[in-house]
Amino acid sequence: MAISVEAFMEDVNKDIKALNATILIISQKMKALVQNEKILGRNLLVLNKKIKDMQDQAGARIETGPGMPSEQAKEIQASVIALKAQSDKNSEAIQELGELIEKTRAQVPKTEEIKELKYIIDTINPLEFITFRQIDEIIEKKLKEKLGK
Repeated sequence: MAISVEAFMEDVNKDIKALNATILIISQKMKALVQNEKILGRNLLVLNKKIKDMQDQAGARIETGPGMPSEQAKEIQASVIALKAQSDKNSEAIQELGELIEKTRAQVPKTEEIKELKYIIDTINPLEFITFRQIDEIIEKKLKEKLGK
């Protein structure tokens, strides 16, 4: 099976064209990567400058010398610590109040229980009851009245 030189050259030519197209695509992608790298580098420089400026502005407000916080910064820091401590105390107090409210709710009779007690009291009416001692006193009084007549 002999392949003609002409057919072989045609196949080689097609392969070379395909490789050339692939190389062109790769080189375009490399150019895009280089451009993106340059853009990212510029963005990093700008962001670093902004961060440095912000740090310098914040440092100017808080520091008076290299590494030495000002009295005002110390006062602010002490105030923040005091506020945090007060906030923690308030949180604990609120939690204790919540627990106390829950206990109180559990101990206070519900409306239904109060209605039930009212019904029982109205039905029984304890004010109309009399004790055995009172009955004895009434009987003795009546007997004395009858015997005295």
